[in-house]
Amino acid sequence: MRRCIFCHNEIDAKAPPEHVIPQWVGRAYPNAMFTTKHRDGRVITSKVLEITVETVCKDCNHHWMSDLETWASPLLKPMLKGETQGLSIEQQVLLAQWAAKTAMTLDQTFPVVEERVFTADQCRQLMERRLPPPGVGVQLGRYVGVGIFLDFGHNDLYRTMPPEGPGRDRPDGYRMAMRIDQLVVEVNVTSDADLDLRIAQADIRDLLLRIWPCAEPLAYPPRVAMSDGTWASFIAPALPDSRK
Repeated sequence: MRRCIFCHNEIDAKAPPEHVIPQWVGRAYPNAMFTTKHRDGRVITSKVLEITVETVCKDCNHHWMSDLETWASPLLKPMLKGETQGLSIEQQVLLAQWAAKTAMTLDQTFPVVEERVFTADQCRQLMERRLPPPGVGVQLGRYVGVGIFLDFGHNDLYRTMPPEGPGRDRPDGYRMAMRIDQLVVEVNVTSDADLDLRIAQADIRDLLLRIWPCAEPLAYPPRVAMSDGTWASFIAPALPDSRK
């Protein structure tokens, strides 16, 4: 029996899988070919973005999730292509909802439950409150490398180097990072909102704009764009060394 990650209702056995990346993204690039990375390691080039999951029900997909895509897509379309976009507080809240929803859905492509970033309770809270749940932060960046159209990954976050072996400490947080064309979206779950999410060779404040929690209007993109090397270190960062 399948259950929806958001409403927790049972999903009909004959229900088709749902798209992780909304179809309006593909329509924003007429006649394009998209190269995407799948969770199983395949890199596929096709005319459609066909990453799907079987844990989102038809009712959620066709109602509140569809409404969210309709409201967010006019803001996101220029940002996907790296264009400047002013963001009011209300618009940041909207994009934070979209980012959390998309990251939670993409997280379901990881087949092992223990590998996933978001809990069932956190997914349900997003649906019920229409806001990212407590402990979740959302940041946006811009990518200017030459990598594939869609890339993503997640990792644990530590303040200090964890011990090796079975005594390994629990992480201080988790990060799901995704990149669609030039738009970088990071959704993190941490035990401390001020957890230092520093990237090698650059200050996080130059590379990412925090849109959730939000405090003031912002202008996208951030001051410094990510190269291929920066993106690679972002989705798989070196852990800090507690001996320093």
